Amino acid sequence: MASSQQGHYLDFLDHVFAEGFFFTDDPFGLREPFLDEITRAVYAPPFEGQQATYGSILLARELDHYKELLPSFEVFRDDHPKVRNLADGSYVLFCAAADFRGLIALDDPIVDELTAFTLRDDAVFRTQNHHPDDGCDPWDEVLVVRRDSSGGVLALCSDGLVSFGSGHWAFRPYQYRYQAELVRAGVPMGLWDDQIVRSILRMCVHLLGPQPGAGGTFVLLTERDEIALGMLAGDDAHTSPCAINFSNSYRLPWNPSVDHRKCQRPIVHLLEHTDGAVVIDHKGKIAGIRCWLVPPASGASTTHSHGGTRHLSAQSFSSGIEGLVFVVSADGPLSVYSNGEKVVSTVGLLET
Repeated sequence: MASSQQGHYLDFLDHVFAEGFFFTDDPFGLREPFLDEITRAVYAPPFEGQQATYGSILLARELDHYKELLPSFEVFRDDHPKVRNLADGSYVLFCAAADFRGLIALDDPIVDELTAFTLRDDAVFRTQNHHPDDGCDPWDEVLVVRRDSSGGVLALCSDGLVSFGSGHWAFRPYQYRYQAELVRAGVPMGLWDDQIVRSILRMCVHLLGPQPGAGGTFVLLTERDEIALGMLAGDDAHTSPCAINFSNSYRLPWNPSVDHRKCQRPIVHLLEHTDGAVVIDHKGKIAGIRCWLVPPASGASTTHSHGGTRHLSAQSFSSGIEGLVFVVSADGPLSVYSNGEKVVSTVGLLET
C-alpha cells in the first residue's frame, strides 16, 4: 500500500482514539508507536502468497524487567524491516522495549483474544500489589497488536480492546471493568473469592464473547443458595423458590474449578455445543454443565428486559437466588443479573 494511505489511516486512528478517549494517559510515550503498529498490522502485505498475519508487543520498560513475567522466550535482536515478516503474531512477535528492538519467540502461542489478553494481563499485573478490579491504572504498560489470518486486527491497551476489520472498529472493556462495576452496583462480592468471579468474567468476556454465534449462561451460587436448593451433601430440604434440573447435565470427572485456567477452555467448548447453563458453587467448583434453570413461579417482572429467552430466564431465575447469573448473547455482549435486575452489561459500560 502507498505510504500516503498509511498516513491517512494513522490520522484515522488518532481520531478514533481521541473520540473514544482511549489511551489519553500516556506516561511512557507509547501512544504514537502503538498507532504505528496498528497501521502496520492493518496494511501487512501478503508473505509468500499467504494472507498476512502479524503480531507485536510494546514494553514500557527494559526487556529484562519482563523475562519472568512473559512466557519463556528466545530473543533475536534485529531491527531490519524484513525481520518483521517472521512476526507471525502467534509464536513470534516483533518487540519494542526501552532497550530493545527485535523478535521474541514465545513458548506459549497467542491463538485468540484470550491468550493475547492473558499475555498482557500477566505481564502488567503479576508482580504488582493490586489487580485492576478497582479501576486503578497500572504502574507499567504492555501493549499488544495482532492481525489474524482473516485480516482482523486486535489492539490491547490500558483502556481495553480495540478491534479493526472490514472498515469498522469496535471497543470492548477488559474483564476487570465488569468486576469493578459489580462492586459499584452494590453486589456483595465478599460472598466469593475474587478469583472465582474474575475467572467467570474471563471466560465470558475474552473467550465466549468473541466467538461468533456463541453464547451461554453461567450461574454462580452462594452457600445459602446451595443449602436452599438442596445441593449440599446430607441436605434434602429444598426451600428455594427456584430449582436447577441436573438430570441431563454433564459432571466433569476431575471436578474442576473455574479458576484453573486449563479447565476454562474445555468448559466453554462444552457450553458452546450444548443448551442449558453452567452452574458453579460458592467454592468455584463446576456443579454441572447443561443444567436447566427453573425460575420461581412468581419471578421477577421482565417487563423492562430487552433480551431474548436466555436473558428472560436468567433475569427471572436470579430473583430467587442470592448469587449471580452471567449471560453472554450470541453476538457477544455480556449481562449480569442479580436479584431479578440487570446490574452490569456491556452496553451499559460502553455508554458510560
